[in-house]
Amino acid sequence: MHQRILATGLLLLAAPAAAAPDPAERTAVLAAVQSLFGAIHSADRAALEDIMLPEANANVMLATEDGWRLQSRSRTGLGDMISKPGPPLREQIYNPTVLIEGPLAVVWAKYSFAVGDKLSHCGIDVFDLVKTNGTWKIGNAMWTIEPDGCA
Repeated sequence: MHQRILATGLLLLAAPAAAAPDPAERTAVLAAVQSLFGAIHSADRAALEDIMLPEANANVMLATEDGWRLQSRSRTGLGDMISKPGPPLREQIYNPTVLIEGPLAVVWAKYSFAVGDKLSHCGIDVFDLVKTNGTWKIGNAMWTIEPDGCA
């Protein structure tokens, strides 16, 4: 058993490091995420639906006093949420990690979220993207909501 674990560890150490994503593809992936944020900020349901796959989901982990609570929404549910009247919503990510392999990409980043001019919460964003017909689309969005997590 120990020999198997050792052999697996040695293979992992010998594996080549993942290559950095192509700068143009990285820029395109991050532009898709920024398009989502722009749609949220302008409460533009059509733009939100355009940047997301029809089957896209949003999974949210909300920090509560009793632990984490999962909330799931479809693309339509997310559109309903952002199109409600109210102050503009602003989201900003910091130092994103972008992984790209062929037509798949993942973006992982810390973020902050403001309602109007007031900071609401922070957390971690994770976006899964798919390149289809030459365009990056969001297939899944996940994030944590941590009201007390802002540095």
